[in-house]
Amino acid sequence: MAVPDAVRPVVAITGASSGIGRAAAVRFLRRGAAVAVLARRGALLDQLLAECRPSGEATLAAAGDATDRAQVDAFVEGVIERFGRLDVFVINAGLNIRRRALAELGVEDWERMLAVNLSAAFHCTQAALPQLRAQGGGLLIYVSSMSARYADASGAAYQAAKHGLVGLANAVRVEEQARGVRASVILPGAVNTPLVMQRPTAPTPEQLERALQPDDVAAAIEFVAGMPSRALVSELELRPTLPM
Repeated sequence: MAVPDAVRPVVAITGASSGIGRAAAVRFLRRGAAVAVLARRGALLDQLLAECRPSGEATLAAAGDATDRAQVDAFVEGVIERFGRLDVFVINAGLNIRRRALAELGVEDWERMLAVNLSAAFHCTQAALPQLRAQGGGLLIYVSSMSARYADASGAAYQAAKHGLVGLANAVRVEEQARGVRASVILPGAVNTPLVMQRPTAPTPEQLERALQPDDVAAAIEFVAGMPSRALVSELELRPTLPM
């Protein structure tokens, strides 16, 4: 993960209480990284760390809302205070809703969707960049969606936000690459997480079996994070072999 062999890599993850974020945290903890996790459901974060039995010195759990800039700033500051650096930031918090079609999508839901799926990523990016610049580099991994590339029924707000993540990552690469800051985007298809259960018609058990599993996406995140600093996976699409 582009850090000296003798240094434990430091990985921060948002939306880590379930789904992809949780699976990514498990993978990084098991490979010996120092892991900091942020989510609104703090009790689930504590449960995650307890189940993985990590060294207390190598973990940090923070209950907080990634849409709140002050809370994101405090989280990043806590990571730096605890570990002294930040090598990989997995920006993963996400949301979808059942009433997603334009004919029924309300203004409040539109704004909430963009806040969680896009503005939170902006807050994480700006909070992390000063540290990444100061230490000479680092990696931001944005968890977007295949809906950012291909039209689907995920809803206007979700698609707009996931498109926005790609644009945000592109801007980071253009503006920050000379400082050693890299930005990658993971674009998964349907994943068996609580989010997919927010479809207007819930998937069947058979459909969920055909979907990607959270650890599939976590494995892709781990792969991207494992690339040396001279290499960048700018975008990685990951889809189920069979359609749901």
